[in-house]
Amino acid sequence: MVSLILKGSLITLLGDSRHMNLESIIELIDSTEKEELATMLKLLIEPHSSPVFGAAKVIEHEIAMIKVLKKLGYLPETSDEYFLVEKLRVTKPKARSLLYQEALREKDDNVNDELRKVLINPRIKKDNNGFFLIEVPYPLTMDRLRSKVRTMGYLTDGSFSGSIAKIPMNAMIQLVVELMPSTVQAELIDKLHENGLPDTSLKGFVVATFRKVGQHIADDTGEEIAETVGETVKQLFNGWFSSELADEILE
Repeated sequence: MVSLILKGSLITLLGDSRHMNLESIIELIDSTEKEELATMLKLLIEPHSSPVFGAAKVIEHEIAMIKVLKKLGYLPETSDEYFLVEKLRVTKPKARSLLYQEALREKDDNVNDELRKVLINPRIKKDNNGFFLIEVPYPLTMDRLRSKVRTMGYLTDGSFSGSIAKIPMNAMIQLVVELMPSTVQAELIDKLHENGLPDTSLKGFVVATFRKVGQHIADDTGEEIAETVGETVKQLFNGWFSSELADEILE
């Protein structure tokens, strides 16, 4: 019974089957446990009573539908705009709007965690002018990164286009320092003290680390360097330290 109700609800909400593969969705429903289907049905019903019956906007029902399609496995849990365009047959602007609205409704307990993931992701390039080009597929995350860079004193007009953020080296260094977990910062500062360096040398240590990475990459060719940069940033966020690099700051 739950399966039939969910199928009927999906068909009603999704409309014309020519725009989506309803057969695939129905097959996924048939292969899903009844308890899980009941949870999905609840997700679809909730917007109808929030705040009162019939008062919810269309976007609330659309977001509920996306949640259900993710639970069914029709959409990946971390869908970007391409998947929404391909699977839902919507325009790119509509897909970006849906991603933005969905993200706004999720808990953002720690925006810094979200931005850290951006800096360690595998989609980074460096152009011939020394700017880092970072792909950020989620619109709200892009806005949060833009705001962070702006509050650090750097211009963002024109350097953030679509899903690509263009960040200068100095801003990248400052981002890494500011996004370091406080416990990691404290540990690294203690290690810098042991090497005879003041608290302010933390930024210098990150600069030295990036300089070391630069010796192993073709930074003048614009070649992809994501694995090297992303892994380096990840190690710094995890508290990696090198006395050798610390000594370079003293020189």
